[in-house]
Amino acid sequence: GRLGDDTLDGGAGDDYLIGGPGADRILGGAGMDKTSYYDEATQGVSVDLRVTTAQVGIVGGIEVGDVLQSIEWLEGTAFNDTLHGDDLSNWLIGREGADLIYGYDGYDQIRGGSGWDTIYGGDGADDIRGDHNSDSLFGGAGGDTIEGGSFNDTIFGGTGDDFIISGTGNDLLWGEQGADTFNFADLLFENDVIMDYEDGIDRLWFAPLAADDIGDFAITGNGTNSVTLVIGANTLVLNGAAPINLTADDFLFA
Repeated sequence: GRLGDDTLDGGAGDDYLIGGPGADRILGGAGMDKTSYYDEATQGVSVDLRVTTAQVGIVGGIEVGDVLQSIEWLEGTAFNDTLHGDDLSNWLIGREGADLIYGYDGYDQIRGGSGWDTIYGGDGADDIRGDHNSDSLFGGAGGDTIEGGSFNDTIFGGTGDDFIISGTGNDLLWGEQGADTFNFADLLFENDVIMDYEDGIDRLWFAPLAADDIGDFAITGNGTNSVTLVIGANTLVLNGAAPINLTADDFLFA
């Protein structure tokens, strides 16, 4: 669309619909339909895919009241956005800015982009990536894949068997309920802490660049509820783990 109030109807198939400034009706129809506020916006927007009536935001310096229906893929702006998915499977992309993103039900794929983002996956098995900067990531229910990316992230797996990827930076990781796998794929995962490691339930997965054998680690214990693993300049603290119970079965190398 252009300046003014437009109606964009995608119909059948996968469509990419951009309303631009004005109060637009963006109707995705069948297929995987996309809309973006990235190119036109001069400040952040608040968009909720659960709402089928007019929503207020700012695009191109003009207040708009877009109506979105049957949209599965939503991209924010270069500013601070609030993005809500719906009860289906969504793609939600924050881009720049400190974004607040909610996934809800379905298999949601959420990317924070650059900026200090807070992301909630909601129900369903979601794929959450914080990308750049220090993010707070919450998996919610379901077996989620959650990656912190670069900088210092805080990750909560939630319920379900989660796959948590630390990335670089000094990360605080909570697996919470379920049998969780903590992945350290980067050579420089730095100084991470798993806040609630459960012996015999959770596992540690190291890629070859990080380690390929339990003998690569210097392992020290602090009483019966904390273990510190050291490899090179990196440390990993396992709060809740007993040194005597940590065995080769806790480790995966691939």
